Amino acid sequence: MAFDFNVDLFSWIDQWRKTTKLFGWISLIFQMAFSSFVTFCGVCGGILAAGKPTAVAVGFGLCGVATTLATFFASSELTRGMMFVRPVELASKEIAVGEAITRK
Repeated sequence: MAFDFNVDLFSWIDQWRKTTKLFGWISLIFQMAFSSFVTFCGVCGGILAAGKPTAVAVGFGLCGVATTLATFFASSELTRGMMFVRPVELASKEIAVGEAITRK
């Protein structure tokens, strides 16, 4: 006698993902962290390679991270309706530079 017993142990994860915003927030936080890390390393490394002082490189790297985080926060569906306060200089730089947003 053969039993055809099929159990899907992970169907609850898919159902939970569809009914809550938790996975959206986890994805947003991962994207923000990864993009911030890459931005900081690129900006800081480039400035250090140009022979500038470490403090200057770190400062510019942090400015790049702030711009990255602000862009993610402002453009996410999860944060729609939330208040977002940022310096006028940061907003005007994003408009002037044409902040690059890549989506896959």
